[in-house]
Amino acid sequence: MMTVAAIIMLSLADLALNTIAYVKGGDLSTFKNDINGFSIFTSLLDMWVLAALRTCVMLGAVLVVLCNTRIKLTTSWIGILPAVTCAYTFVKLLLYSEGEVKFPHTPWFWGTFVGSIVGSAVFYINWALLSHVSVNTRKAMAEEAEILLGRKVKCESNSSSLKKLIIYAKPVIPYFLAGMSFLIGGAVSDTFIPYYTGMVIDGIAKIETSRDKFTHAIVLMSILTAISAVCYGMRTGLFEITKIKLNIRVRNLLFRSITSQEIGFFDSVKTGELISRLSADTTVTTEVFVNHVKVLCASTVRVVGIVAFMLKLSWRLSILALIMLPAVAVVTRVFGEYLKTFNAF
Repeated sequence: MMTVAAIIMLSLADLALNTIAYVKGGDLSTFKNDINGFSIFTSLLDMWVLAALRTCVMLGAVLVVLCNTRIKLTTSWIGILPAVTCAYTFVKLLLYSEGEVKFPHTPWFWGTFVGSIVGSAVFYINWALLSHVSVNTRKAMAEEAEILLGRKVKCESNSSSLKKLIIYAKPVIPYFLAGMSFLIGGAVSDTFIPYYTGMVIDGIAKIETSRDKFTHAIVLMSILTAISAVCYGMRTGLFEITKIKLNIRVRNLLFRSITSQEIGFFDSVKTGELISRLSADTTVTTEVFVNHVKVLCASTVRVVGIVAFMLKLSWRLSILALIMLPAVAVVTRVFGEYLKTFNAF
């Protein structure tokens, strides 16, 4: 029930914040003015309608789940609504820029667009949480009954295992942070290299008229390439050191735990399983942990840098390119669910 209450509060907060941004803090006459003289180029009434639609759909889903806990909500198709909302928000921003009215430099105006995108993300998260409410309730009741009857031993969650792994990684954090600094430097360099490469190519055709710009671009491109190469080598070495040290630490801790067990433990567990845990499983765990965190941070830096650079060059073209992202996300999600049906067999 706590999850349902949180979902309801977040949904109402989404509508409330979008309403406050739409009425500019308290000017309720905005509704009347926009209804009487609605224009898709200048009015933001449609943005508020999207927020109200999200809230109504979510509250309706909550009522359905509360009235019938046997219903399981699916998340395979619901991503279409937030995707359409985000795409329409970008289109609305482009339409507003084409109108005769200039962009108002007020937090209320930009809060409407930001609130629409954030509200779409909150809607999808709420739906994903709500889809597990009824199922988790039945599973929790069944597991609790089995535990009370002594048929099942309570297992640790994945989050607790991840927390333990992070605690084990404390001694190697300096190596990891050093590798992350070089990773960020390399990601930033890789973001700017294509831009200066394009300037060099453009300068080749105009070398007689813009020799200084051509020289400046090729020098910067060379410097960025060198920085990227150095950062790549340093981060690779530091991350390998991190994985090796973390692997050794986890193996030592596991070996101490095994040797501290009672004699009966070794009678019930095969020797091959213990060797596999010490040799293969520890290596796979540390490599997956370090590699996933590394890829996550590198991808985040690249995406933020590229989007910021795109917006600086031309925000209209950038928004036009970003319009397709929600559709791509939905297609990827649906295709992923489709592939899971094959993996099940």
